[in-house]
Formats: sequence, C-alpha cells, structure tokens
Amino acid sequence: MKPGRKKLTVALVFLAGLILMLMWMQGVFRHRVGPGTVPLAAAVPAGQLSKVGWQYVWDWQEAPGVVASAQQPQVAAQAMGRIIDIKVAPGDRVQAGQVLAVLDDAELRSRLGQAQEQVAALQAQLQQAQSDYQRFRALTERRVVPRREFDQVKARYETLQAQVQQAQQAVSEAQAYFRYGKVVSPADGRVAEKLVNVGDLATPGRPLFTIFNPQQMRLEAQVGEQYSHWLQVGAPVRVAIPSLSWEVETVIDEVVAQAASDSRTFLVKARLPWHRSLRPGLFGRLYFAGRERQALLIPAAAVKNVGQLETVTVLTPAGPQNRQVRLGKNYDENVEVLAGLQAGEEVLLPAKHLP
Repeated sequence: MKPGRKKLTVALVFLAGLILMLMWMQGVFRHRVGPGTVPLAAAVPAGQLSKVGWQYVWDWQEAPGVVASAQQPQVAAQAMGRIIDIKVAPGDRVQAGQVLAVLDDAELRSRLGQAQEQVAALQAQLQQAQSDYQRFRALTERRVVPRREFDQVKARYETLQAQVQQAQQAVSEAQAYFRYGKVVSPADGRVAEKLVNVGDLATPGRPLFTIFNPQQMRLEAQVGEQYSHWLQVGAPVRVAIPSLSWEVETVIDEVVAQAASDSRTFLVKARLPWHRSLRPGLFGRLYFAGRERQALLIPAAAVKNVGQLETVTVLTPAGPQNRQVRLGKNYDENVEVLAGLQAGEEVLLPAKHLP
C-alpha cells in the first residue's frame, strides 16, 4: 500500500472511533423507555407523595382584643394637696401600702393643729364645768341653792361634754386626712400608668396611678353575638400577641352576659399565663372554634411561592406538573385548598419534609 493511502486509512479509522465514542456517551446504545410508560412508584421515591383529601376541621374565627389585668385599680388621692414627690415609675413593682406619692401636708398639718387646740380649750372648760356641777349638786341636795341654778350648771356641763366629743372626732378626722398626705398602693402589683407629675394638684377622686397584677392577666375581646352559644366559660381558645410573637392555648375566664347594643357584640375574657413582657393595653387576637366542617387539605410544606403565586407539584399519569392553587386557612401543619386540586390527587413534598 502506498504511504499516502495508508495515512488516509488511519485517519478515517480514528475519526470513526471518535464518532462511536461520542454516540456512546450520549446514550445512543442504551435501552430507552417510551414516554408515559414509567410507573409513578419508580419515578418518585416512596414517602414523597401526599394524597389530597377531605377532612373535618373546626372553622376557627378571630376577634381583636386588648390585654388587661383582672385586678387593675386606679389609685386616687383622698385629700387635696399639691404633689411634692413621686416615688415610683411605670413598670415598677409595688406592694400593698407602699408610698407612691407625697402631697404637701402644710394645710393638713394646720387643720390637725387647730383641731387639737380646740380639744384642749374645751377640755379646760369641761373640767371647770364638772367642778361646778359637783359643787352645785351638793348644795342643791342641802337646799342651799335653788334647783333652777343647778339645772343651768348641769346643762352647761353636758353641753361641754358633747362639744369635747365633737372636737375629739374632728381631731380623728384631721389625723386621717393627715395620713392621706401620702398616697399608697392598695395592692401588690406593677405600676401601669403614672398620670401626674410633681407640682400637679391632687384632688379627691382624681386618678394618679394605675396598678396591675401581672399574675392575673387576660385578653378582653368583643365577639359577635352569633357565636354566643359556642363561647362559654371554660371553652378552649387560642390567644396571639403579635408584638411579643407569642401564642398560647387557654380557656375563657368570663363572658359578659349583656351584648353591646350598638355593635351587637359581647365581651369575652380569656385568661393568660404569666409572661415577663405582658402589659395592659397590648393588642391581641382571640381565636376560637366556630363550627365543624369539611375542608380539602394538603400539607403546607407542599406549597411553593412563585412571586405572588402559590403552586404545588401534582403527580399525573404524564408525570409531575406544577399547578397554581388558591389556598384558605391553615390548620396546624395543613392548609385548605379552595381551588386548583381535587380529592384523590397526589402532591409532591420536598425531601427535607420527609419523616
């Protein structure tokens, strides 16, 4: 064979071998299965499918509410006076009888002093009248003085006795008012509000502080009257406090029997366990079971968010397909399907949610 023809033959053999190698790498010589003939059990690992089905659920309702304390007294002054000192701030712990504020007691002190001076003067007059009464009684018994003069002395003595008693009562009242110069807490708890400042004039009945008991907190919510026969004392409910990212299961503690005429709602109070950050006035939500019904449920883990769309992967005879769905309420780890799926279909779960 000529050298030139030999080189050409070698090049063709090399090229043919290269083509065969590329065809083998692309799977040309492997056995292929036609589309739609692969069983689902072979296409999807066992345990990754969840069947869509109807289930009975409690249709949870929601009502807005406000956190309050079962014991939340407002502390007011019992005497008039200008505030010269405030001993506490909002959030401080207080005990029953602890001084919260001090009033200027100059006027109270003066009133007490005047009452005490009046008692002393009347007691001196009473002492003299008592001596005259005893002397005139002895003289009258011996018929030295007429009965009419004795009656006058006796009347003056009895009048002074009554006046002394009245003056002593005025002293007791002045002493009580003098004690009112210090505003004290009526119960153990925490200071919720401070409504006055140093220099303000305190008057009887004007609230100065609000005290709450952190061990007796509850959520108070206005609930529509159509749910009145479901919500009774002891009924289980859930309470969520969004600002604390806190949710707790509890029970209804109290239901106000009379509904509000303007809103057609009634007040429901649900007790809350102790929480270090729980304060009166926080916004909360009351969740309660309204009625039992059937819902089409799938695991919430099967739902994928694509932009503002919610989709699931559905297993069909033709293979996995992405399908848009419209969802409703969440029920524990499941979510209600309002549109997009039918009972009996199977959806695909992500591998990380497998048991």
